[in-house]
Amino acid sequence: MLLLGCEDLETALEKNLSASSSNEMYELELSITNNVTDTLTPIQFTATVKRLIVDEDTVLTEPSPVKVSEENERYRVDLNLEVGKTDFYTPVDFTASVTRTNEWQIREDSKVIGIWTLYEMTVDSIFQNVSQFPTDYEFYADKSYSKIETNTVSGESTYKGGSWSYTSSTDVSGDLVLKMMGQTTNVSVTYDHAGFIVPLDGFMMWGYNSDGKVITEVLQKIEATDSTLFVEPESYFSLSSVGGGIEGYTEPELLDIPILLPNEVGANYEVAATFVPSADLNEGTVLATLIGDSLKAVNVKSSIILSESLIDTTSNALLSISSVGGTVEGYTVVEMLDIPIDLANTVGAMYEVSGSFVPGFDYEEGNLLATLADARYATLNLNIPIRIRMKKTDD
Repeated sequence: MLLLGCEDLETALEKNLSASSSNEMYELELSITNNVTDTLTPIQFTATVKRLIVDEDTVLTEPSPVKVSEENERYRVDLNLEVGKTDFYTPVDFTASVTRTNEWQIREDSKVIGIWTLYEMTVDSIFQNVSQFPTDYEFYADKSYSKIETNTVSGESTYKGGSWSYTSSTDVSGDLVLKMMGQTTNVSVTYDHAGFIVPLDGFMMWGYNSDGKVITEVLQKIEATDSTLFVEPESYFSLSSVGGGIEGYTEPELLDIPILLPNEVGANYEVAATFVPSADLNEGTVLATLIGDSLKAVNVKSSIILSESLIDTTSNALLSISSVGGTVEGYTVVEMLDIPIDLANTVGAMYEVSGSFVPGFDYEEGNLLATLADARYATLNLNIPIRIRMKKTDD
């Protein structure tokens, strides 16, 4: 049998400053600052409970991030939520973004749009007197057009209307189809300008056949085309919610935010905010909407499960701290017996309580004990012995 002296016993004790035990659900650890003391010196302790696995007895499992996306012909809308479920007291941070997936293209028929006057005309290579019957063409963005002829002798004007379509061949040529009063005219077109519009006083040249005759017309632009027709229409972004409010957003307003992105694929706009749950519903929704002229509306929404609590509500784990040879004082909870352990249902979730062991005057040895009880699992018991000397100089 091995016999230890007092000093050897104290040395051995000083090496045992913590103890731990576990079952399939929890790990219990008890640690102290010292286990050799005197009757005048309390010892600090900490007891920690840690979850080892997710508790499948509850429907509440570990929340995970949520991302939903939708897109139209030009943009993608992404909604990213920090989690997809929360309790009534825990806001959810999220971001909503708009990303350009396709460049905005100026319509290929933009050169035709505008108001033109007949500047010159030939029929079978013979020049005609166009000043006697001034003629104007007005081509509109909706692909309708008007032809106005004025008789300078009578002063009367004749208005005719029809539709048009245009296919570009090069930067300065293409094919124009005119439909008016049941007749279709195919026109070969050239321009004196290579841009996407013909500037004021620029020319558009036509060549076509009519009633067996070869006709050419030179049209001069007499009114500048509205430049807004060739600027990408604005799109507007809005955020809204059900089952809670949106706070902490990074824009002055959450409705009709103008989206003005560079015309390059991948250009991005993002707004961050927080969803604050309401306490009287079991589900919330965050909705991001993008609308714009000539674009399909995009609506992206994500539901958020709301519950009274995200803790393991089926758990009845109780932690107790007790002592022999002294008292437990200065603890951080109301009572040290049957402390309810409310752990988030995530692996690694922890609960901690601390206090002091105050040695008794009539004891040479004490014990600090921790017990974790849950009827579903094996009870965990920890015991750390403490050597108590009458005074600091006592050998």
